[in-house]
Amino acid sequence: MPPATRFSMTITVIVAVALLAPACSSDSNRPITDNDIPAITSLDPGYAVENDAAFDLFVHGQGFSMASVVRWNGSDRVTTLTNQSGELLLRASIHTADVAAQTTAHITVFNPAPGGGTSNLVNFVVYDPSAINPVPTVSTTDPTSVTHGLQATITVHGTGFVSGASVLWKPATSSEYTETNVTFVNSGELTVVIPAGHIPLTISATLKVVNPPPGGGTSGGHTVNIL
Repeated sequence: MPPATRFSMTITVIVAVALLAPACSSDSNRPITDNDIPAITSLDPGYAVENDAAFDLFVHGQGFSMASVVRWNGSDRVTTLTNQSGELLLRASIHTADVAAQTTAHITVFNPAPGGGTSNLVNFVVYDPSAINPVPTVSTTDPTSVTHGLQATITVHGTGFVSGASVLWKPATSSEYTETNVTFVNSGELTVVIPAGHIPLTISATLKVVNPPPGGGTSGGHTVNIL
């Protein structure tokens, strides 16, 4: 009788282990879920400057998990899955050595098996400091006033203007417009055409100049009177 009892206990233990470890079971009703193939939609920041300090790169996209790894030119970087306002994204630690010189790095995300795979590739540019656009300033406009309902061409004077700059035009009583009919003259002068429909009957409008990335930014506002 004692041997029979020991045999019965052994069978019970084996069955319990099998139930607790379904991944080891041949039961087709308990499939192992495959990892998704990740996809990158954007990077934050979108670029760096030569000799920047080490920083965190935030990768936005889909199909991320705790096992996801961000790769810089194919090399793994320490990666953390994080929740930002309900969005799951990846935070990767980028080394100082990664941005020590001008380069275009290839950023990908890798998910391990089962399933998984490598995401689409997104370029991350490390710029020479001289390539970074300044934040512009506006000092004066010519003319200083425009007439409502009539198209106007305004010459803007200031500093830090670059080719590709745009102008924000915000009448006091209406929405802000992005004006792209801009002619770059030099770093201190540009002209912008304001359509008649963007000059309503109101007291004034606020004009700002916007320089594009890399770097760039928006100037302070300058008031243009509307007659």
